[in-house]
Amino acid sequence: MAKIQYEGRDINLEIVRLGLAWWYRKFADEQTSSDQKLYEAAETEARGKKVGLWADAEPIPPWEWRKK
Repeated sequence: MAKIQYEGRDINLEIVRLGLAWWYRKFADEQTSSDQKLYEAAETEARGKKVGLWADAEPIPPWEWRKK
């Protein structure tokens, strides 16, 4: 898993926070424990606010969509 940073910001984290991506837990062990907590909190916040893909009543995770 690659971590994209721009001007000191974690772009991957921003994408998750905006509800534009899942936090892919399968690769969580490749993250630091502090990043794991940040990403989990960002996804939880996005889900709670129903922003981005979380506005959909039944969003399909990409790993499930690819199986089809």
